[in-house]
Amino acid sequence: MNQSDEPPVPGNDVTTKSGSVAKVTDSTGSSMSDSKTPSAPDVKQFSIRGFRPELSDLLLGAVFVVFLIQQSDPFSGKTNGILFLLVYMGWMQLRGMMAWLRPPLIEFQGDQVRLRLFHWERTLETSRSNLAALGNDDDRFVIRFHDLTKVENLSKSRKLNCEAAFKQTGFHMVLPSTPFHFRQTNQLRVALGASPMNLPVQQTEKDLESFAERIRQRTKRPIVTYVLMMCCVFVFAMMQVEELALWSPSGGILLAWGANFGLLTLSEQWWRLVTYQFVHIGLLHLVMNMSVLKKIGPTVERLIGSEMLLIGYLSSGIGGGLASLFWNPLALSAGASGSIFGLFGLILGLLTRHHKSLPIVIVKQFRGVITMFVLLNIFFGFAIPGIDVAAHLGGLVAGFVFGLMIFPVTELASTRSRILQFVLVTTIWTAAAVLGYRQIVSLFDVDALSRPQMMDEADNENEWNEE
Repeated sequence: MNQSDEPPVPGNDVTTKSGSVAKVTDSTGSSMSDSKTPSAPDVKQFSIRGFRPELSDLLLGAVFVVFLIQQSDPFSGKTNGILFLLVYMGWMQLRGMMAWLRPPLIEFQGDQVRLRLFHWERTLETSRSNLAALGNDDDRFVIRFHDLTKVENLSKSRKLNCEAAFKQTGFHMVLPSTPFHFRQTNQLRVALGASPMNLPVQQTEKDLESFAERIRQRTKRPIVTYVLMMCCVFVFAMMQVEELALWSPSGGILLAWGANFGLLTLSEQWWRLVTYQFVHIGLLHLVMNMSVLKKIGPTVERLIGSEMLLIGYLSSGIGGGLASLFWNPLALSAGASGSIFGLFGLILGLLTRHHKSLPIVIVKQFRGVITMFVLLNIFFGFAIPGIDVAAHLGGLVAGFVFGLMIFPVTELASTRSRILQFVLVTTIWTAAAVLGYRQIVSLFDVDALSRPQMMDEADNENEWNEE
C-alpha cells in the first residue's frame, strides 16, 4: 500500500537528503522554523537512544514483588487483593526490564534506518529515502513513511495500527509521550538533512534546566535526605545486633527502639511519635521505604531547602503517628511511610500555592505522578493486611498543609528570610503537635485500654502495622 501521496499536513516543509518531505507541526499547526531548505550534512552514521527506567526503580519494584509474595497465602480466602497486586506488579516489572534491556532506538548507517520504538516488537528497518516525517508534534513523537510496505519486520497488527493512525492523524506512528529528549530528535533531524524544530517544549526544557540549576545553587547536596536514610539503616542494624530477625522482628525489640504503641505513647512517652519514624518491621520494609525516600528526598530538599525538609519530614511523621493512634491506639506501628507520604503531600501543597512561580512541566509531572502514587498506595493499604493506612493518610494531609505554608527556595532571596520561615514554621508545627497529642490523650482512657481483655484482643488481631 503506497502512501506517498498523503494529504498535506500544515506546517513547515523541509527537504531531507533524499528529497523527501519532513513536516512536523506544533499544537496550533503553525510553522516552527523558517521555510528555507537546509543543505543535508554528509552524515553516514548516527543513533539516538531513548528513555529507560532507572535500576533503582526496578529494584524497588522487585522488592515490592518479594513483599507481596511473602504476604500472600494461596490457601487463604483473604488474599485476592494481594494476588491481583502480585500479578500487576509482576507484569510492570517485566515491562520495566524489557524497557531497560531494549530502550527506544533510532539509528541509521548509510542508507539503512533502524527503529525500535516498542519494547516487545522486532526492530523495524527501512531506507532513509522512505522517511517522510520524523519529530515532535507538541508532546507526541510522530513518524510518517512514504511507503509503509517498504518497512521490514512490521507485524500485521502493527501495520493495521499504522494504517489506522495515518487515517486519523496523517502519521503512521504516534507515540503519546515522546521516548526521546527534544534535543536528541533535533540532532537526528539535522543528521538526516532536515531542519531543526522549534517547539514550545524546547523552551520548556530550557526553563526546566535553568530552574534545576537555580535550586542546586541554593542546596548543593541533599545532606538531610541521606542523614535520615542513614539513621533508619543504623537503627535497623542495631536492632539486628540485639536480636537477629531480618524479616520479622519481635514486638519487644520494636518497642525497645521506639515503635509507636498507644499504651506507651499516650502514657507520656510522646517521643515515640518521632522515634517510630526510624524503626522498621523487617528488611523488606526498610528497603522499600529507603528506595522511595532516595527517589523523592533529594528533589524535595533542593526545592524547599535542607532545614525545611527536616521539619516537614518529622512533622508529617508526627501527623501520621497521631492519626494512627486515633484510628487504633492498640496497634503497634513503625516505619517512615507516613513521613514519606508527607513529602508527597508537601509537594502537592507547594504546587497548589506556588504553581505560577514554578516551571509548568514540574507542576504537570509532579501532580500526575504523585496522584497516581497516592491512589495506588491507598489501594495497596486496604488490600494488604498490616499496612497502616491511617498513618499514610495522616502524613499525607500533614505534609499537604505544611506545603501550603512554606515557599520554595527560589522565592526566598536572602538567608534572613529562610531563617525567619524556619523559625515561624517550626514554632507553629511544634504547637500543633503538642495540641494534637493532648487532644488524642483526652479521647482515650489509657487504664481502660490496658485491661487484660483489651490486650488479649489486640494480640489476637496481631495489630502490628507497617508504615
